[in-house]
Amino acid sequence: MMSTKLRRALAVRDAVLPWLSEHGTLVAAVGPKGGKPGAALHATIGGFEIWCQTPFKGFPYGLQIPGCMILKWADDGRADFSFRAGKWDAALLRELDKEGVSL
Repeated sequence: MMSTKLRRALAVRDAVLPWLSEHGTLVAAVGPKGGKPGAALHATIGGFEIWCQTPFKGFPYGLQIPGCMILKWADDGRADFSFRAGKWDAALLRELDKEGVSL
């Protein structure tokens, strides 16, 4: 059974990724602890800084909203996440709605 926090994290991911792919800027990303450098999409909306990179610590995808959540996932359904409870996710979804993202 999927936790409520993971459901909320996945809902944020599903709303953010289409917007980020259209509005994000590709930037160089440093690999963790001397790992291979890569690239990340980065954008800011409504005071939220959003990063998405691949690969991410053994997972193909990683989405980070500093101070709010880190979500790593794979196509096979594996997921690892850190999600700070609060009203931030509803505020972010409102900002995306203002931008015309279908929620």
